[in-house]
Amino acid sequence: MVCNRKLGLFVSLLAVSVSVAGCGGGGTPAANAPAGSAPSPAAKSTEPAATAAPAPTTPAAPVTLKVFNWGGLDDNLFQKLVVEPTKKKYPHISFQVTNRDKNTKAEGLAASGADIDILFIQSGPVMGQFKSVKLLEDMTPYIKKNNVNLDRFEPEFMDAIRKESDNGLLGLPFGASLWATFYNKDIFDRFGVPYPKDGMTWDEVYELAKKLTKNEGGVQYKGLDFQTLHSLASPLQLVTVDPTTMKAAVNSPGWANIFDLAKRISDIPGNDLPIVTAAKTRERFLKDKNVAIFASPDVFAFANESQAVKDLNWDIVQYPSFKEKPNVYGMINPNPVVSLGTTGKNKEEAMKVIDLVTSDEVQLAYARVGGKSSLKNPEMKKQFAADLAHLKGKNVAGIFKSKPAPYVVATEFTDNAQNYLSTKYEDLKKGKDVNTFMREAEEGINKLIQSSGK
Repeated sequence: MVCNRKLGLFVSLLAVSVSVAGCGGGGTPAANAPAGSAPSPAAKSTEPAATAAPAPTTPAAPVTLKVFNWGGLDDNLFQKLVVEPTKKKYPHISFQVTNRDKNTKAEGLAASGADIDILFIQSGPVMGQFKSVKLLEDMTPYIKKNNVNLDRFEPEFMDAIRKESDNGLLGLPFGASLWATFYNKDIFDRFGVPYPKDGMTWDEVYELAKKLTKNEGGVQYKGLDFQTLHSLASPLQLVTVDPTTMKAAVNSPGWANIFDLAKRISDIPGNDLPIVTAAKTRERFLKDKNVAIFASPDVFAFANESQAVKDLNWDIVQYPSFKEKPNVYGMINPNPVVSLGTTGKNKEEAMKVIDLVTSDEVQLAYARVGGKSSLKNPEMKKQFAADLAHLKGKNVAGIFKSKPAPYVVATEFTDNAQNYLSTKYEDLKKGKDVNTFMREAEEGINKLIQSSGK
């Protein structure tokens, strides 16, 4: 009886095994069929199994980003470096741009309650103004979410912005100023003076200026234009307002050396040049054509004065250095800085655009038209100004022989303090002794700060 039960169990298991094998498809039906039997229809078919068609993608909804542009990119560059790349990669995104005018202030924009998705501003006092009225969003969470690689950026750029950002990140650097010395070759040739060279100090350039400042044929030729007091002081990291104490900082041995240098240059007979706006300073060199040497903190603006530059016989050398800081020009000043607006309604789309305009592709296009890219990529320097025919054959390499001084945070009072100091400088030129001048300048700046009520 036990044997019969075992046999019955074996037969049952065998039946189950055959049934599973038939359903499992371990071999082809033709291979398992008896000889001479017709193959099943499935065995005849060589057509692949039908697959479901992919679901159609829904186009992204149109988005208009509202942009405030402080002025680091003019309309043509904004079109080339922002609008066109965005249209190519994100065709659903368009822009509504508000450009700064002479009456635009950060306080007014904040008070208006306007939606601003992206801001193109600059570090320093401008960024400080927008930060103080809380128009700049901390981008840290958006950087992480979008996996933006911050290691691609030059460290001095990121350091400057982080110092402005109170332990957050209130923007990404797009570009910055390059500093250089431009010279009018015709004036040098007229007076038989050798052209300047890379690596010169301020004292050496001053000696050249004395030889080039002459009145001839009814024209007063001026040897050297240093532009502003704060551009002279910037390589030494001298500021008008201490960002820690929020008090004036112009009564010091460092500033005394700057005032001495500025006065020596101004005291060259015939070389007295009033301190004016940057645009007016460029105009003196490019259009008046009576300035021999122009030490400029803004190569980009100069390089894009294409017609005026073409009409001048000129070249370029490294920016002058102080003996104690060789091969150093002014403090890094990222401009533009691209920031997210706190009032914007489209932060995710805005972040896509910010990531795009700081990409290698867009930054290389910027470098090729004379912009100082914020990226480490060596191609940015190799292809610098490649699209500017009027810079062909110029000593562009001299620009890159200096590096920027580390950044010192500007305050919301810095602009007014610099303007006050430029006006006050006339007292020094008229003969006031430097110690009295510095004491009075410091007192005047402190009164400005106190009168602001902040």
